[in-house]
Amino acid sequence: MRERDILATTYFDSADVYRRGITEKDPVTKQTRQTETLIASEVPGAWSKTGGDQYSQSGRAGLARVDGVYFCAPEADIRLGDKLIVHTAAGDALTLRAGRPMRYVSHAEIPLGGDEMA
Repeated sequence: MRERDILATTYFDSADVYRRGITEKDPVTKQTRQTETLIASEVPGAWSKTGGDQYSQSGRAGLARVDGVYFCAPEADIRLGDKLIVHTAAGDALTLRAGRPMRYVSHAEIPLGGDEMA
């Protein structure tokens, strides 16, 4: 069994990958916005948090920073700036942005980060 196959046995999570695409103009407001297109769904992987979450509060609004790494197959089409919705085996869903992927023969490591309103 190859190292790649062994690592794949630890992929209990999955991710949906969205990429910014075509710029569209809203016919009502005339504002230009980028659309996000689903590139891949249910990409098998393993989510791992790095360090503790950072929490800040201003008035009544709170913001929690989440950082981690998504381990997956090296051919997964995930690029810098893509939005990933990570679904953990425990039932959580996190919406995060991808940093620069590091690809190896056996796996890819995608740094992810994002802020959530608390």
